Amino acid sequence: MQHERTGLDGLSSTLPSKTVKVKTGYGNLYITITEEGGQPKDVFVTRQSIMAKAELAGRLTSLALRYGVPLKEIVHQLKGIGGQNPLPTPDGLILSIPDAVGRTLLKGDIIKWTGKKELSSS
Repeated sequence: MQHERTGLDGLSSTLPSKTVKVKTGYGNLYITITEEGGQPKDVFVTRQSIMAKAELAGRLTSLALRYGVPLKEIVHQLKGIGGQNPLPTPDGLILSIPDAVGRTLLKGDIIKWTGKKELSSS
């Protein structure tokens, strides 16, 4: 999938992206991660009934990525945030929208983005 951009923010006008469906206690969440130069650059999170919270998680994650915040720090901040409707899944308990975004970034293509099997603590 290609995600069209205006190019005004320094990113290419068309970026490759991947959308992942994540089950949460709020229903299905759709997390789209766009890449530039093989690195995640934008995160879009959608869920109709709670769109504002989902959009907030995506926008702030995208902003952090654009300003060079290390992926492991973003994941560390998002993963584990609790919510009102945690949902058990085969991959573990999804606690909230931010937790789902953090888990998706961590699980997604971590080997592709970093060349490692997990994020290092350094």
